[in-house]
Amino acid sequence: MNKRGLSPVVATALLITIAVILAAILFFWARGLLTEQNQKFGEAVENSCERVIFKAEAFGDSLSVLNRGNVPLYAVDVRVENAAEGSIEFVKAFRDSASGKEVTIPQGSTARINISGQGIVPGNTLLIQPVLLGSKGGQSEVYACERKAMRITVAS
Repeated sequence: MNKRGLSPVVATALLITIAVILAAILFFWARGLLTEQNQKFGEAVENSCERVIFKAEAFGDSLSVLNRGNVPLYAVDVRVENAAEGSIEFVKAFRDSASGKEVTIPQGSTARINISGQGIVPGNTLLIQPVLLGSKGGQSEVYACERKAMRITVAS
């Protein structure tokens, strides 16, 4: 009778501890997979990007963006392509010079944005990317529609 083992109380406590730790690991793993999505019009904002239709033109120091889709554009991100280096440099999400707010472009409207002083000159190739405003967890959050980006050349 010199056999030794765990008492049933200690064994039960160890099993419960292991089960709680495994449940916590699974909970945090699943929570990371099921993060709340950025939404617009009650659906994922990526779906709203599919309905974005716009046209952009740049002349001298002015960028004109026409929103022909049925989704309001919250802003536009502008990047300058450097063909010699093969790089793209972010300029900024343009803001209205009077109010300091992002340029919002409702459906069917055109916005003219002053691009002077940004290092953009005639002949530059610009990458114009529409930005939508969605909601995530009750907070407003911006989303850039990368697939809808448009390349244009600045005319003189």
